[in-house]
Amino acid sequence: MAWATSVWSPQRPSVFALLLLDREARGSVRNAVALGATVCWAATTDPYYAVYCVMLGCVVVAVQSIRFAGDPSRRCVVPRALDVLLACLAGFALALVIGGGWQISVLGRRVSIHGLYTPMLLLTVSAILRAAWPYRRAALSIDRSEIVRFARAASVAALVSAVMLSPVLYAVGVRIRDGGFESSPIRWRSSPPGVDVVSFFLPNPNHPVAPEAIRAWLTPRPDQYLENVASIPLVALVVIGAALGARWRPSRIWIAVTAAFGLLALGPFVHVAGFNTHIPGPWAFARYLPIVRLARTPARLSIVVMLGVSMLFATAVTHLGDRWPRRRRMLLSAVAVAILFELLPAPRPLYSASAPSFYTRVAQDRRDVALLELPVGVRDGTSSVGNFTARSQFFQTVHGKPLIGGYLSRVPRKRIAEVRQDALLDALITLSEGGTLDRAREADLVARGPEFIRRGRIGYVVIDNDRTPPPLRDFAVRALRLRHVAAEDSYDLFVPGSID
Repeated sequence: MAWATSVWSPQRPSVFALLLLDREARGSVRNAVALGATVCWAATTDPYYAVYCVMLGCVVVAVQSIRFAGDPSRRCVVPRALDVLLACLAGFALALVIGGGWQISVLGRRVSIHGLYTPMLLLTVSAILRAAWPYRRAALSIDRSEIVRFARAASVAALVSAVMLSPVLYAVGVRIRDGGFESSPIRWRSSPPGVDVVSFFLPNPNHPVAPEAIRAWLTPRPDQYLENVASIPLVALVVIGAALGARWRPSRIWIAVTAAFGLLALGPFVHVAGFNTHIPGPWAFARYLPIVRLARTPARLSIVVMLGVSMLFATAVTHLGDRWPRRRRMLLSAVAVAILFELLPAPRPLYSASAPSFYTRVAQDRRDVALLELPVGVRDGTSSVGNFTARSQFFQTVHGKPLIGGYLSRVPRKRIAEVRQDALLDALITLSEGGTLDRAREADLVARGPEFIRRGRIGYVVIDNDRTPPPLRDFAVRALRLRHVAAEDSYDLFVPGSID
């Protein structure tokens, strides 16, 4: 019996950050080549990591090259207009919540006002202007030499990454040439949400003594449990707080990285304890930027937040040890025990990586045939037609036959439309979703089953009985003339009518 487990770690951005902050090697060609190779490594494991590296580099360079000089104005005289505007917008938003919205007529056209998105956007922008007003006289200085040095290193790194990724870039270019670049439309209100503010301060929900209520609260949120776990270790927060009380001055870079990615991870609109405040976060605007928009799931930016917290935690522990050298060993031991207990990886979930044995029989078939698994469909990162599961692609590593349907991070809408142009395959997708077929259409498709088998060169059909609706199974057996040959667990293996 084989077993598998998966871990999603921020190793690639961590290595990139170490190279970027290496003072001795910074600006050298060797360092730039290493940065480019790291971006390539990140891109080949997950394109999101390559985007995170680029974003991380921009934050670090901004912190190192931009300075605010001068104290804020002691006579903080905020214009009355901003005060009045803030009061009016806050009152309007409150009235909108209480009244549920209005419908008015403007120049003969009806205008509906029900949502808080636009009022809260205006209120947020006004609040930022008001908070920034005292600093209007602060001098801004930019270290141009740092920017030039970064630009040189970025050019070399980009060239190295492009060369190392040339096979992938070539394949992407061919795909763009043939079907265009697939990019999910970005909408103001309905893009993927981020993590809840409360999620950052919840105890580790994977801990064996963690209350079940934490998991129950995280699971039904958008993108479910995996995307919403963002718990910052409480031990790290306590140690950082203690170090600040002991006059520790944290690194500006890691404060900026943690804060910037933390705000971005909140998504387009800030949620607190499940309540949508309608306050736009930085991601509401950053998601429109080139490259950045490729990381379309803002909740995953919490990975870089953990990187920043880890660095702050490590330097805070070092400061406390230096502050009380005689108690350093005891202090480090206590912190180590506490953090190990909080992050205790037990019980560690394990999942079977075995495949039904009849797939070996399919693999031994030397014919050029495809395999159809039911339910069938086409799924990508944001949409799904039918009911395809990526487990079918895992089983494909055993049998090696082409599959009908599949999963890909980006699937062009044009490609899905082409798939559904086949009448019988469209019917299988409809039934996989739990839909129905009228009798006349069903009878016609059953008669056209042998043609579908020959055209698709379908040699085997596997039915997952736990997920297949009875109408789908009945239709497939009749239309494809299925003959049962093997069974294991919840799976049945069939051979369709002859394709010769």
